[in-house]
Amino acid sequence: MIRVIIAIVALTFLYIGAQKTYFWVMPRVTIENLTSELITLAEVTLPSNRLSFSPIESGKSQLIYRRLDSLEGVYKYYFKFASTHEITGECGYVTSNEIFTNFRITVVSNNEVECTHESL
Repeated sequence: MIRVIIAIVALTFLYIGAQKTYFWVMPRVTIENLTSELITLAEVTLPSNRLSFSPIESGKSQLIYRRLDSLEGVYKYYFKFASTHEITGECGYVTSNEIFTNFRITVVSNNEVECTHESL
């Protein structure tokens, strides 16, 4: 009986460790809202898919993990604010099989966006 309990505990720790490692390795896209306004709609389009974020409050950020096997190309973004003002543009470059990376899009104001590619 003790061996069964030890096996269950060991398998649980292995599962949790594998899950944590998976999310640590996977590339992600983070959007940070530094404006004083709510972003009601945020979308980032990659060459092989589109990431849709839920509304992002002022001073908050959100992240979405993206696929490893993405096609190469640019990040295109679209933001719609509560005031109905919109920002569109592109920045950065998507490559296939990126690991341990975070692409951060910081919305600084209603007309300024900064993009950084961070290694984790």
